[in-house]
Amino acid sequence: MLLLFPFVLLIAPAAGFSALSFRPAEGHFVVGQAGAASEAVAANNLSLKHPANQTWAGTFKDLGMNVLIQPAVALHGGAQLLGSQAQIFGQALTEALLNGAAKIQDGDISGAWHEASHTYVKASKRQNGVTREFTSAASTTATMMLIIFVVLCFWGIEYLLGEQERPSAMDEIFQEGHLVHHQPAIDTLRYVLSWMAVLYNFYPWTVGGVAGRREGSIANVASWGILACPTFFVLSGFCHSFNKLVGNKEEADTEMDKPRNLLVSAAVRIMVWYPFYVLVLTCLAYYFLSYNAEDWSTYMAQLFLIGGAFLEHNQASYPYLPSSWWFSYLAVYLVAWAPMHSILSTSGNSVVWTMFNMTFIAVFPSLLLEWCFMEDWAPFLLIQYLPSFFFGQALAVWQVRNCMQKKLPSSTATKPVYVMLPMQEIPLPVRFGVSFSIIILGCVICLCSCYDRVPVFREYCLSFFLKGGMLPVFGMLIGGLACEVDPLAKLVARKPLSRVGCLSLSQYMLALPVHIAVEHWTGYTGLSLPFAVALTAGSVVGYFVVERPSRAFTKYVARRVNLTAEEGKS
Repeated sequence: MLLLFPFVLLIAPAAGFSALSFRPAEGHFVVGQAGAASEAVAANNLSLKHPANQTWAGTFKDLGMNVLIQPAVALHGGAQLLGSQAQIFGQALTEALLNGAAKIQDGDISGAWHEASHTYVKASKRQNGVTREFTSAASTTATMMLIIFVVLCFWGIEYLLGEQERPSAMDEIFQEGHLVHHQPAIDTLRYVLSWMAVLYNFYPWTVGGVAGRREGSIANVASWGILACPTFFVLSGFCHSFNKLVGNKEEADTEMDKPRNLLVSAAVRIMVWYPFYVLVLTCLAYYFLSYNAEDWSTYMAQLFLIGGAFLEHNQASYPYLPSSWWFSYLAVYLVAWAPMHSILSTSGNSVVWTMFNMTFIAVFPSLLLEWCFMEDWAPFLLIQYLPSFFFGQALAVWQVRNCMQKKLPSSTATKPVYVMLPMQEIPLPVRFGVSFSIIILGCVICLCSCYDRVPVFREYCLSFFLKGGMLPVFGMLIGGLACEVDPLAKLVARKPLSRVGCLSLSQYMLALPVHIAVEHWTGYTGLSLPFAVALTAGSVVGYFVVERPSRAFTKYVARRVNLTAEEGKS
């Protein structure tokens, strides 16, 4: 019971607030009803509608009783709803396994896939029918309970697996002489983000269907895949600054990152992914061959990483690489990386916290300007996403100062290196940041639609989440994964999961070409099982054939740039 007490404390306030919903048509607050408590709730509502029938003291007394009773009512209804949905899920899973196994025994793999899809559709309809029988407060509570239950299950899995039989990332550097700090949990996050982008681009969903809650939970989750964009920007700023701060690069690297070499420094970092980007962009241009001069101008603009400055992002532009403007923006941000890193790394914690506050607060005037004057203006969008990149840089500086310490790796070593602080000394928001952020993100994604309207302005709330509204949550997530103290961070840092993180770039780049090939050869459209399998296989090939050689070439160029700089100084 003591273990359930924090769980009840977390659920009950949210359930109490969600139990109250405003209905403009009736002009009063209506409290949610569930089970046997509906008559008492209706009586309380009736007394609130007619305050002339009682004193003000009685009104506040009834309101207080509502606030105290409704969390318990919502919890009870949520538990009932969760149990009903679990029963439906279990029956659907059993039916899918039995029918699918029968099809596979007959050699009909595609039939097994169709049978599983049909079973899912039927289960979704049953779940929707059950959900309608409960109030919104009970549905909200059930969703929150399910998310927290899943997080606790992952904690249990990590506990059962025990401590990892491997040295820490820093120990690997000491023993093997690695120059780049390896963060396996961050690699897993990259892979998850790449799948979020694939889900957003290839799962069949519509704005109207998601906004009206008519297309199911997977469609709603797919629409939130666009959150991969600001998360990638935060992650990019964090990783570049973190690797620079912990001293895992060659000493000559510092010459390349001086202000007079801004373009050289940015070009070397862009070369990591630019060859892959050019190859995919050119292949798509050949496949969608066009004789329109405007199409080729957009192709050249994207090739030179300037397309994001003037192309409309809400419309597909030739040669139709999904979200190609991300790379245009990232190229600009990498030019601004070195001066901002120089400022943050040499400043005190007050400057770092000022950067945290400014990047979050800036979202509000930014949204006002967007909604009132500059909607869908590409140069302004470039400025709107810049705080996410700077937030990642500030997060890296804060992480190194507050979660790490310098230490000699051995008794014979002469140069100290950075290692993580003991778990008890790491700040709480980072120590359990992964679990906190997953719960928050899960509740936002499952309970809201990114195409809900903001009151007064009547604009989509998506802009708030994309342009900086989720930066504190992203900070807890990335900081927690970098520390690898949270049980979820330890779980995703294990080798079977972290090894696939290197495929994230290849998977994102090859998504459209592989989708075209699968649709041409098999006839499957959208996010299908053949597409997922082919994309995974293609990502492995792309990583070894294209990405690794381009990274090796980038390291060679960086060494040559540094040697040239040293020769110039001498």
